[in-house]
Amino acid sequence: MSVKKQLHLAIIILIASFLLFGCGSSNDEFPSYKLTITNEGSGNVTKDPDRSSYKKDTEVSLTAVANKG
Repeated sequence: MSVKKQLHLAIIILIASFLLFGCGSSNDEFPSYKLTITNEGSGNVTKDPDRSSYKKDTEVSLTAVANKG
């Protein structure tokens, strides 16, 4: 393999490594948020995805489910 091809391969590996592993940031830079649902009346509300906390910009769908009757 030529030196030029080896250099290109090394650069690609370096860029891929940076994209995969980032710069080692801490979790403090990515806060999580809790979603509290308060139900008044009958029925309930479901959330999707159903998690205990969510990272910033996570989309959450809320669905109102009526009681039968």
